[in-house]
Amino acid sequence: MPRRLPQLLLSLALLAGASGGCGPSDEELMAYGPNLVWQACDMGMVLDEDGECQGVAELYEWEEAIDACLMLSAEDPGNFRLPTEIELRGELLRHPELTPARRWIDTWDLDAEEPGPEVLDPAGFKRRQKPESKRRVRCVHDGPR
Repeated sequence: MPRRLPQLLLSLALLAGASGGCGPSDEELMAYGPNLVWQACDMGMVLDEDGECQGVAELYEWEEAIDACLMLSAEDPGNFRLPTEIELRGELLRHPELTPARRWIDTWDLDAEEPGPEVLDPAGFKRRQKPESKRRVRCVHDGPR
């Protein structure tokens, strides 16, 4: 199966959900992307010896968030990027401790009166934000095949 096919199928399932279908279940979202590699903590935080994220998360504008992920790839090669909505929704379901803040995703809402980038809120819903809004970032890359 081509590497992108599961992402395409899940995207189609989400579209079906937006048009009145069921959409992916929590179980499907949690199982999605088993080869993804996530930053251990939001940007600016560090993982301590007990596996807990410590420190204060840095806040970025949308373009800064994209650049921060690219810089992370320069330091730790792996083609880090902002996550898609589906990827971040699954990560929030797997790790409920991540939910207290909105985080940038790679989506730009072109259909709005004032187009702008989107974040995923703590409940897992997309919200349009002004590009200069400051939000948390957790980058991701495709892991080993």
